[in-house]
Amino acid sequence: MTKEDAIKQAWIQEIGLEAYEEQKDSIDKNGWNQKRIWSEEGLNVNSLDYEAVGHGVYIQRPKGLRGIENNNGWIKIESESDLPKEGNIFWVMKIGYNYPIVETLYNDDANYWIDHFTHYQPIDKPKLPIY
Repeated sequence: MTKEDAIKQAWIQEIGLEAYEEQKDSIDKNGWNQKRIWSEEGLNVNSLDYEAVGHGVYIQRPKGLRGIENNNGWIKIESESDLPKEGNIFWVMKIGYNYPIVETLYNDDANYWIDHFTHYQPIDKPKLPIY
């Protein structure tokens, strides 16, 4: 799934196909509808996030798109250049699985990564206690 597909899917599932069709030309790369709403009265806070862009002026997007700016910290593997340069313990999304798993992997396993995983997220080594 592409970022654009995720945005469309969130708008349709959370707001509705008709609303998406009406708004699709004003939806930006992070799912925000750039049509301005001039007061809080026009906000549907149950299903939409809103962001103030001026005094009494808001933009909206489905709540399901929270974190889309950085894909919730996940790096999508589309080519060898997307693979990690350092580290060896990662959360990974394995092809065909809908949940993350922890794997110990090495950076020189490029073909293995590309053949088996769609996304990864580094697991930071914890800092040692000071006292």
